[in-house]
Parts: sequence; structure tokens; C-alpha cells
Amino acid sequence: MLLGFLIYFLRWPGIVLTLAVTWTMTAVLKPRSGSLTRGMGYAAVAGIPVCLAPVVIAAWEGVEGLTLSIALPFFAINLLTIAAYCYRDVKTRRAASSSST
Repeated sequence: MLLGFLIYFLRWPGIVLTLAVTWTMTAVLKPRSGSLTRGMGYAAVAGIPVCLAPVVIAAWEGVEGLTLSIALPFFAINLLTIAAYCYRDVKTRRAASSSST
């Protein structure tokens, strides 16, 4: 079942790519990061729901045995990835503003 789950999600390389880019952008954020770095990170964050939409639809309809209960851990990973980037962005912006004064 787990192997079928992984194969199902790897059909859409966009999901894996946007997660990887978001994790990378989260790791490279620092207080002096410019708007280009932050913008690329938010673009990747915005790409996650876009790439995830077909999976949610397929899980909702039960296509190929995929159900919401099976896909829930994967959806949680995506949600935590978005939250981690946003949290890190806020923290690095606060650090930058406090160090510049």
C-alpha cells in the first residue's frame, strides 16, 4: 500500500519539486535575505496548493484506491512545509528589523 501511495504521488513531479524548492528556500532565509529570495520562496509556497489540487480531487473521488485517509499524512507534510516557510520568514524579518535599529 505504501509503495502504491508513493508511486501515485511521484506521478506529479511538480509536488516533489515545489516541496524541495520550499524546503531549500526555508533553509537559505536569513535576516539579510532580499525580496527576490523571499519572493521565490512565496512563489514555491503558492505552487504547493496548485500542484496538490489534482491529488486532492483524486483522493476525494477515490481514484485508483486513493482515499483522503491514506493521503492525509502527505497533505499534513505539505501544510507543515507552508507553515515552516511562513514562520521562518516572519522570524528572519523580525531579526532584520531589530538588528537594523
